[in-house]
Parts: sequence; C-alpha cells; structure tokens
Amino acid sequence: MADFKLGDTGGLVQSKIIPKKVTFYLVTSDNLNSVKSKSILSDVFTLLASLMWGAYLSVTISQKITLEPMEKEKVILETLQDVFLYTGILFTILAVVFIIWNFSVLSDIKRNELKLEETENEGN
Repeated sequence: MADFKLGDTGGLVQSKIIPKKVTFYLVTSDNLNSVKSKSILSDVFTLLASLMWGAYLSVTISQKITLEPMEKEKVILETLQDVFLYTGILFTILAVVFIIWNFSVLSDIKRNELKLEETENEGN
C-alpha cells in the first residue's frame, strides 16, 4: 500500500499514515498453560513415583523399628525396599522426561509463533 501524505501546507505540517497489520493467534498463554497442566503421562508417572518413594520410606522405617526381625521377615523387607527404590527411581526419571518433553513442545509452539511474526514483518 502506498504511503499517504496528509496535507499540502507548504512543508509546515506533514504526517505519514502507515497501515498497521495485527495478527491474532489461536494459541494464547492461557491455552499453553492449560496444555502444560493436562499432561497425563507426566501426572501418572509423578503419582507413581511419589507412591514408590512413600512405600520405600515405609519399608525403611519398618526395618528400623522392628526390634528382633526374623530372617524371613528381614529378607522380605530388604527385597521390598530394593523393589520400591528401583521403581521409584525409574518412575521419577520417566516423570522428569515427560515433563521436559511437555515443556519442549510448549517452547516449540512459542518459538514457531515468534518465527511466524518475524517472517511476516520481513515481508512488509
């Protein structure tokens, strides 16, 4: 669009009208935050990790407060403690991976939105 110059007052007052282009996106910060909070896999693995760490803590406390455990009970508690420790570590790692993956998806959406704005501005 050609620039429109307002007024022909002999150079005393000149103004230039520049058209403004506004782009509206369907993705807002609120939408991105709701997507972030609805990551089902990260929520499930966070829940499972917290349950496994709680169970590990319970077994550890049970081992410490038992005065004279029988050998059979001691083996069972040690086995349960190992199982809960390793599954707690596994579920914690999976929860962290899915949380990081979720944030990377959101940051990609934000970066693509910014790239789209930059390419539109370069075209003008």
